[in-house]
Amino acid sequence: QMCIRDRVHMNERYPGGLVKYIESAKGLLAASFEGVNPFEGCVPSLPAGVNLDFEQDPLDFARLERLGLDKAVQDTVFVLVAGGLGERLGYNGIKLELPGEITTARSFLECYCQAVLSLQQHSGSNKPLPLVIMCSDDTIDGTMDLLYDNDHFGMAKNQVTVIKQEKVPALSNNLGEFVFGSDDDSMMLETKPHGHGDIHMLLHLANLPSEWKADGFRWVYFFQDTNPLMLHTAAATLGVSEDRGLDMNSSAVPRTPGEAIGGIVRLEGAPGHNMCNVEYNQLGPMLAQQGGDVAGEDGFSPFPGNINQFVCKLSTYCDCLAKHEGLVPEFVNPKYTDETRRQFKSTVRVECMMQDIAKLLPHDAATGFTRFPRWLAYSPVKNDSETAYSLFKRRIPPFSASTSEVDLYAANCRLLEECGMLVEPSRNCFFNKIPSKLPPRVVFFPNFAPTNEKVIASIKGGSITQRSTLVVEGANVTIENLELDGCLWIKSAPGGQVHIQNLVVMNDGWYMTPTDGVFLEPQPVHRESAYLEAQAAPQSRQIRGFVLHKRDSCRIEAGENCPVYATGFMGKHVHMPAELQEKEENLLHPLDRNEDYDPLGPRPEWKTGRGIGSIVPSAHVMDYSLRN
Repeated sequence: QMCIRDRVHMNERYPGGLVKYIESAKGLLAASFEGVNPFEGCVPSLPAGVNLDFEQDPLDFARLERLGLDKAVQDTVFVLVAGGLGERLGYNGIKLELPGEITTARSFLECYCQAVLSLQQHSGSNKPLPLVIMCSDDTIDGTMDLLYDNDHFGMAKNQVTVIKQEKVPALSNNLGEFVFGSDDDSMMLETKPHGHGDIHMLLHLANLPSEWKADGFRWVYFFQDTNPLMLHTAAATLGVSEDRGLDMNSSAVPRTPGEAIGGIVRLEGAPGHNMCNVEYNQLGPMLAQQGGDVAGEDGFSPFPGNINQFVCKLSTYCDCLAKHEGLVPEFVNPKYTDETRRQFKSTVRVECMMQDIAKLLPHDAATGFTRFPRWLAYSPVKNDSETAYSLFKRRIPPFSASTSEVDLYAANCRLLEECGMLVEPSRNCFFNKIPSKLPPRVVFFPNFAPTNEKVIASIKGGSITQRSTLVVEGANVTIENLELDGCLWIKSAPGGQVHIQNLVVMNDGWYMTPTDGVFLEPQPVHRESAYLEAQAAPQSRQIRGFVLHKRDSCRIEAGENCPVYATGFMGKHVHMPAELQEKEENLLHPLDRNEDYDPLGPRPEWKTGRGIGSIVPSAHVMDYSLRN
């Protein structure tokens, strides 16, 4: 009975049933056996798109962010594809529960929920913005537990919809024959994931797009599960879609020729719509007759890299789902044992990808891409530390937990520089054997600023040292001429307001230590370092290659409907005047200090700037413009 229920369930969930699945599998396997090129006869060319560079053209970037936030966000549904476990990353749980960064230790799911809520709040939307999460059998329980244990991270329960994708039968040979289980369970079919392209079929079966359309929504924003930089480009991408009336707009980044990331290409003669994603292993041979995938003057391929974030116009999307039942073009990727191509190294399955919805759009659909600088838009967690190190040695982006977190800090520091703040240069470190440039740890909660323009409007001048940590949480926070050397957490509750002006904060701060103890430069050592480093690091830290030690910090917090103004000096430090030390409170209790304790931080011989200044050793004055 269990076997029968299993087959009936798979037959009901696949459009056309298992008969259609077998027919599709046989056709795809036959084409693979014969070596058929799916792009035979297609002529590749550059698609139409927009290149948005925050540093090169900040006015146009800000205009599109405002347009997206004011006109499009309030009519947008967000769809998160998160069907994978963290085993590929060296983590035993679901990927959504991994911290995006360990400074605040917020999970990816919490960050995404906060991002949607922030966009909802700052856009002035009078209705909740739906969030749909696609899970699998492997991740559904962990995702539901994460949501319920954290009260949906502030979202309404009916605002979040979780849907589960089903698996499809595995195939044993070119005839498309199913694979059965072991001797103990020989009647059960072996199954495998169908791919993240299932999201379209699941939305269609649940009739969700039609309901959204009836509720007045106009856009659907699709994204994947481990890119912490998603919020940096969401509003601008929606702004481009609104500005140009695009039926589909793909977020993209520059890619180097041959890089293992799909390219967005316009294909003349393609059976479906002519703009689509072409996987990297197919793009090179396709471009061979045109001279290959060659870098331009900027060092990048003219074909932008696909990052699986895109916006669809809801009306066009509904028509497309109705016509194709949500089933996007499928493919097989068998690994053969020899050149005869008759036996597989392992079982295969029919797969699909969510970005291939572009192939189902009508020929007259308005499509395009929005290309962002990679530092601003894309640094996912895709590989474990060993795989990342192997990729690094081959000069391929590692995409590990450590590189993703460091890139997030670096992106926020570049925003601080746009605000006129002096940022001390990054320090060279090794994390899991991969060299990294560790900048100040800067984290902006989504509710502080959902767009880059709002960050720049809220922060003016000041300075931050490399060893510092700055966390800004909550709306209505303005910072003018903050000089930070240590750790500062700023929080504004709903209705609260924090205004910082001409404030100097100095404390021992939070610092990171590599789990393998390897630095490229000498590091200061605290008395408790040996004890901390001897403790077993949790798995979410081991995959990063560093742990966070919270030695000392300061906190500025405004309660609900309470304004707070901060100026002058803040922090407990042996070189700070005693009358000032007694007035300040720290987030963490300071450790007992012996007379011979030599803390980190500024010394009397250091030069301290005011306004657009900096707290750095006098030896580094040449790198900074100090103004008293």
